[in-house]
Amino acid sequence: PLLFTPLRSKFVLPPLAILFSMFVSNYIPYYSIGNQYALYVVPLLFIATVHTLSAFGTMESNKTRLVNRCESIVKKVTTPQRDLAKLLVAVSMIFVISISPLSPFAYKISQMGLLWYPSPLHLNPPKFVESLDALIALIPNDASVLTCNYILPHVSSRPNAYLIPFDLAEYRSGEKKAYMDNYVMQILNDTEYVLIDLGYPDYWSDFVLGKMSDAHFGAYALTYSFVLFKKNYEGQFYFVPHADSQVFVSSRDMNIDVGKLVADKSSKSGYVAFSEKGVDSGILIYGPYVCLPVGTYNVTYEIKVTDYEAGVVATFDVASDVARNFIVQKDLYSDQISTQGWFNMSLVFSINKFTTNIEFRIITTGSANIYVDRVILSILR
Repeated sequence: PLLFTPLRSKFVLPPLAILFSMFVSNYIPYYSIGNQYALYVVPLLFIATVHTLSAFGTMESNKTRLVNRCESIVKKVTTPQRDLAKLLVAVSMIFVISISPLSPFAYKISQMGLLWYPSPLHLNPPKFVESLDALIALIPNDASVLTCNYILPHVSSRPNAYLIPFDLAEYRSGEKKAYMDNYVMQILNDTEYVLIDLGYPDYWSDFVLGKMSDAHFGAYALTYSFVLFKKNYEGQFYFVPHADSQVFVSSRDMNIDVGKLVADKSSKSGYVAFSEKGVDSGILIYGPYVCLPVGTYNVTYEIKVTDYEAGVVATFDVASDVARNFIVQKDLYSDQISTQGWFNMSLVFSINKFTTNIEFRIITTGSANIYVDRVILSILR
């Protein structure tokens, strides 16, 4: 869009050095439009463009003096600076209309492999963003905090914000591991809060989790797979944003294996997971992979069952470790269904150690139409 005008300026040398290293790489995102790597060179290229335009202004002034000497009409003097600027704006607008992420045309071009843009569907914020924001708000502005890489920018305004080390293989053994162990323990000794995401565990996140008891941290609050620990805290943890319970909507928070999402005006959320009799059998919903401290809990499935046959209609369970460890399991029989409307199916379970990646599942036998609205997790003690 700049019509190669930066090449006429000496300020183009630094970005050219960066571009050269990118162009000799086999990493496609370096030289595909839509990635963040272009941000390294864009400011310098615009500086070079401005410098080039100012040079054209000098050329215009020199031409004006030459024409005056020849006693020609000043009005006939061309203004290359202004004309070039207009052309740059026009070409830039064409690029904006065609490939800007704000343009609907960009995603059609992206599907052809010419751009790197995610689908507009994925531009929506993740389901946990609001709850995570509320969790971060619990940390006092002047408190020290240790957290993972992508949460750090949201707490970095605090004077003592620390980063859980990256999971690099060379720091898992030998002297480097011993050094990193001491480094992390020193940070834990100096930190008041620890906020970690256990949904995507790595070596050092697991290390920090394992040291919570030794470093005198207690689970303070949690939401989804995020846990906020507080030093010397011995009270009852609570969910965010609701203190005693967490609500998971099947259309937003749960994964659907067999079945599909359908609109249901009688439900509380408007859209529900649905498995059709005689068509779908297997795991209807699963997820959302939460983490829970030691305690006793109740999980309630809001369901509706119609056109069912005699026998087992579905199995409800709570599992961890990618369904390799079953915490509790219960079958729903046809003679237990007393209504054609919505009703609750509840399970009570206990956990004797801090457990991650807990999922709530419904496995349908295919002998009924099953609708699932919400899954509600609550603390009993």
